[in-house]
Amino acid sequence: AGTHALPGGHLELGESWADCASRELLEETGLEIDGGWGLTFVANSNMDGGKHYITLIMQARATKDTAENREPEKCEGWEWVTMQELTARQPLFLPLQQLCRAWEEGRWRWGIIEACCGDPHA
Repeated sequence: AGTHALPGGHLELGESWADCASRELLEETGLEIDGGWGLTFVANSNMDGGKHYITLIMQARATKDTAENREPEKCEGWEWVTMQELTARQPLFLPLQQLCRAWEEGRWRWGIIEACCGDPHA
């Protein structure tokens, strides 16, 4: 809460990653995908509560350019930004912050799986 983030949520029992990403994207933005999903993992060993999370960041092409804000009680709105613009946003959801750092350091590109672990402030 209170951070720049991507659409997302939790897997339903028995749901595939792609089905979850498609469902969450539609529920939160009204967007559907055109084709398949790419996948990036971000490992976060220092999330609140001392838990270790694995965040899956799914990449796809949308069927339209305009996203709706279907959950205004949870989200201020959606906009398309470049990776350069995203890295300048503050505060970022921790997994997104780590992904941006990997991108800035040349450790991540679309379609390549990159694990970002450890202290996000290091």
